Amino acid sequence: MDKREIYNYEDLPFVNRKGSQWGKWSDWDVKKIKGKKIKGYGKACEIGQYYAVCYLQYLINNPATVGSNSLGNIAKHIDFDDETNNKGYWVGFFSYLETFLHRGAIHADIWATLEHIQHVNRQRMEWATATE
Repeated sequence: MDKREIYNYEDLPFVNRKGSQWGKWSDWDVKKIKGKKIKGYGKACEIGQYYAVCYLQYLINNPATVGSNSLGNIAKHIDFDDETNNKGYWVGFFSYLETFLHRGAIHADIWATLEHIQHVNRQRMEWATATE
């Protein structure tokens, strides 16, 4: 599959909704790639960067999902206490995303965007409360 065609969250290479190595689904199932453990922190970082690009492509293809906390769900499944080379997966992933956060932020009015998003969220909450 052309990675530019990532339209389903489940198509992300690190998401396992069929059952991970721990016996349940995971939004960060990266301990083994094609049955092999990764040798080297640097290689794991490179793969993490690739995963970040796939995630960004998913967001580009699915703009309605932006702001739905998918990144939080990914982080929830990361073992941040793992001090093996596998740490490179999430270091590469978040470092690459940080680069794009910076690139986007320097071209946007981040304070006006915050104000807009909070206004929209308040309207949604008022609507949801009124319809209960």
